[in-house]
Amino acid sequence: EERFSAVYFIGKLIWAKGFDKVLDLEDKFRKSTGEYFPLDIYGAGTDERAIARAFFGRRQNKLKAQGESRTGNNETANADHQAAILFERKDSLREQLASHNTEEDIARVVHDEVEPDSRNPDDSANTGVVPPPLAIIGDLSGKSVATAVATSLAVYSLADSIVNAGLSMTITWEKKKTEARATQPDSFFFDPPQSRFEWRRNPIPARFLGVKDHALLRDIVEHKVFLNMSTTEVLCTTTAEALAMGKFVVVPNHPSNKFFLQFPNCLAYESLDDCVKKLQFAIENEPQPLEAEAAYKFTWEGAKERLFQSAAISKREMMERIRCGSEDADKEVCWWHVQSAKKGHFISSFFSTKPDSAAGR
Repeated sequence: EERFSAVYFIGKLIWAKGFDKVLDLEDKFRKSTGEYFPLDIYGAGTDERAIARAFFGRRQNKLKAQGESRTGNNETANADHQAAILFERKDSLREQLASHNTEEDIARVVHDEVEPDSRNPDDSANTGVVPPPLAIIGDLSGKSVATAVATSLAVYSLADSIVNAGLSMTITWEKKKTEARATQPDSFFFDPPQSRFEWRRNPIPARFLGVKDHALLRDIVEHKVFLNMSTTEVLCTTTAEALAMGKFVVVPNHPSNKFFLQFPNCLAYESLDDCVKKLQFAIENEPQPLEAEAAYKFTWEGAKERLFQSAAISKREMMERIRCGSEDADKEVCWWHVQSAKKGHFISSFFSTKPDSAAGR
């Protein structure tokens, strides 16, 4: 049976939604309580891969977001481990390449430092055959060629020039593989970090569960805390939906969230430390049932009433508008708006594929 976390987020997976603040909150929460809080994330976006890497860190194996357990291939983790050992050496890469004992040194260090129970029978650390520095650099990306093409070409050019110089250790593991498959070109890969959070040593227990309708989370009782640290929206729809479903919402005390502050289940924080306290309270307690008066404010009728109240003007203001001609100007603008809407609807009806389009009305 699938288990859900108490805290969740739903929305576009882009950095502008406040994910950098969420990651800082996770670190602050761990410093305060000793552990990260689990987080279920719903949605998709252009920054999804970078955000997932920021949550899990570069030290992890091949990531399987979408709620799956991260198990299996240790190739990337092994390469990262070897690279860490390589870059910890005091010698520069050029000095290591010029050294005749570099491969043996790396093999010895890797063999000593890798835990026996974590080795894969197919790993080079077990067999004693460890790729030299350039092969390790090329393997860091986990076989991704989508980024830094220019840098990849530069690394390839460097390796090719060293091979031509006659240094045997530059016949890398990648080179030997491509010799067996002559139809494929040699390749080196460089995958720089996309955020500072990727260097974390401990992964955050987050799950990326894909796109889902927020209404479908209503009956997931475990999801009782909606965390939204974004300040880029005004009257955020997902925050309103979470409150309407009777859940806690943890949001910053920001003008964009002013409407939500009237509800008892809205926990607004002033600082990151305050956010940790509000989040702990929400996790340890149950939200208050939504009263009928509060629920009415989330209906269309309640929204229209607020619209009418905002648009209302006094008699004195009305007379002043008539005197200066603003009322007539507004009526003319309104007439043009209505007419353009009618014409637009009339034109679009010719291109509609619905059976109840222009011919059926």
